[in-house]
Amino acid sequence: MGLVFVILATGLVFILSITEILFIAYGQYYMVGAYAVWYAIHILNLPYPLSLLIGVMTSAVLGLVSYVLIFSRLRNMDGRFLTNLTAALRLSMMHSQGGLLAFGTYPRSIPRVFMGGFTRLGMTFSNDKLALIAMGIAIALCMFWLYEKTKIGRAMRAVSEHPEIASLHGI
Repeated sequence: MGLVFVILATGLVFILSITEILFIAYGQYYMVGAYAVWYAIHILNLPYPLSLLIGVMTSAVLGLVSYVLIFSRLRNMDGRFLTNLTAALRLSMMHSQGGLLAFGTYPRSIPRVFMGGFTRLGMTFSNDKLALIAMGIAIALCMFWLYEKTKIGRAMRAVSEHPEIASLHGI
């Protein structure tokens, strides 16, 4: 379970470093995506890869709509950090309560993707946990590479650190 937090933290740091928005509602977008995956698998009877794509797209569209409607309007305000933090906190509470009203308190789960496992030295390792570890490490390394070693990453850092100078260079 800890690697899920690594993946979430990687995204949170990425958002904070680029947009300078401490996006507290980030976990709620994960929740919305997870419920979309569950709904696609159990209600629509779609295969896992397609359901996962639906969950990612649902979270991405909701995030884009939130940014356009709320955070893009707050970018040039005085006291921007505190204002963004307050907006993110309110958004987090709205999504939490909306999820509670829409889905209730009954726990839901999706079927395991990677079946099986193995035992070594008295410890049992399941294949889905090993896949999660591999994905967590791969995502962290890819995000580091994208942000630090590519032209796009340099442009994102430039816009984040000095937006006026970056715009003079056509970024």
